[in-house]
Amino acid sequence: MKSHFSLGSRAAIACAVSSAAAMIPQVCSAQFAADYATASAYADGWQAGDNGGYGFTPWSFSVTGGTPPQWTMNSSSAYNQLGTAWAVYSASGAEVVKATRGFSAPLQPGQTVSITFDNPSGALMDYHGFAVGLLSGGVERVSVWRYAYPWYWEGAGGNPYGQWQAGASSALTTLTEAQTSQGVNLDITLTDPSTYALTMTPFGHPELAYSLAGPLAGSGGIDQLQFSFWGIPHLADGSGDFFISGMAIVPEPSTLALLGLGGLLFLPRRK
Repeated sequence: MKSHFSLGSRAAIACAVSSAAAMIPQVCSAQFAADYATASAYADGWQAGDNGGYGFTPWSFSVTGGTPPQWTMNSSSAYNQLGTAWAVYSASGAEVVKATRGFSAPLQPGQTVSITFDNPSGALMDYHGFAVGLLSGGVERVSVWRYAYPWYWEGAGGNPYGQWQAGASSALTTLTEAQTSQGVNLDITLTDPSTYALTMTPFGHPELAYSLAGPLAGSGGIDQLQFSFWGIPHLADGSGDFFISGMAIVPEPSTLALLGLGGLLFLPRRK
């Protein structure tokens, strides 16, 4: 079983700047928030109210069109390339399931939300989809998602050939569902109060990394992270589940100034 967790370049720089010891495994002290599926809080399963890390509010869930729970822990599925992970699923395929975390403080310019996940394997059913989004008071401001129209719509106004879409403007990315089926790291940086920059990096194929920048939708401080899932019935082998292994917010606000100083330190001297 493979195990992946990758911090983006901004996160890596923040960790390098800070020399303090990590607070928990895989976490550097420059992180403002972090939580991982391997935390002891999830040893007895994944329930509403659980919180194994810091800087996030406890998990909350909603299910439209079905009966909860439709979320669990997983470390054994051959389709889970992340090791121990949170798994979101739809019992019959008719439900919309949402798993949400709040932030202890709104995201600040210069901070990056870093998430590691593994999407379901292949287009198992028409009208299926999954999304990762940043919200302000429950209203989506930026997200990445994959929504499968029926095959006869693909390429004709629908989402063509399994491609992900991203941003606040529904841009088609260069990444397909198949290319991210072994796991992907998503970094979304708040570049200023009204704009973002994101990068999706598939595990095993970093050369395929996709980046996008643009204006956020709506207004208000970003204070939630939400995973949405719908349309794929739960299968015993886990091939239809959406796996998430970790999330973090970096750097902490006080580290932003250090990053600026660090940039000055690495400027070449004039001769």
